[in-house]
Order: sequence, then C-alpha cells, then structure tokens
Amino acid sequence: MRYSFKAIQRSLVFSTLAAASIFITANAQQLSADQSLTIKRDLAGVLGEVHYIRTLCNGSKDQYWRNFMSDFLKHEAISQQRKSLFTAAFNRGYKFQSQRLSRCDSKVAILEVTLASKGRRMAESIAAQYMN
Repeated sequence: MRYSFKAIQRSLVFSTLAAASIFITANAQQLSADQSLTIKRDLAGVLGEVHYIRTLCNGSKDQYWRNFMSDFLKHEAISQQRKSLFTAAFNRGYKFQSQRLSRCDSKVAILEVTLASKGRRMAESIAAQYMN
C-alpha cells in the first residue's frame, strides 16, 4: 500500500497530539536531573531535525515543529543557559539534516515520522517526571 506524503504528515500530527494527551503510569522510572536535561536537549535536537524536513517538504511557511520548539522553550527553558542549550541543539539538528537531505521524497517523509516517534518517546519520559 502506498501512502502520500500528506497522509503520512496527517498521521504524524495525529500521533503527536495523541502523545501530548497520554498520561504516564505512576510507576515510571524517575530520572536524575542530568538525565532529564540530556533528554530535553536531545528532544530539542530532534525537533530541529524534523523542522528541517518539514520545511524541505512543505516550504518555509510550515512552522509546525518550530512552533512546537517555541512551546517547549516556554515550559522547559527555566534559565537563559538552558534556553541557549536547547536552541543550540535545535539548530544542530536542523543543520545535520540540511547537510544530508536536499529533496523531499517518501523516504524523507518516513524519516520525519521516525524522528517524530523518537521525539514522542522522549517527551513521554519528560512528562513522566511531572506525573510522579
């Protein structure tokens, strides 16, 4: 079965929204402050990667993942140092994909879904810290 890029994107958006509403079980493993910060930094990097892919495929007006990053910063950048850390990670992720990819095709659409899924798992582990 063949999926269109738009169908894959719609599925991705739906799964992202669904992930945002997931409640993590109370027995989720507590992370240390350093582990939590590392996951948040890595999530910012993944957001940069998927932002590049999204703008490659949909044009520069598509700011879905950049807006997601802005919301992330509002909640997680509790200091200028953290904001700088997360912003640098986002920019590294963007640059990484921009050096690898120059055109949009079905493989790139699948990569966006894969990266978004990775980011969702990271976001769930971050959310678990607030639930415990």
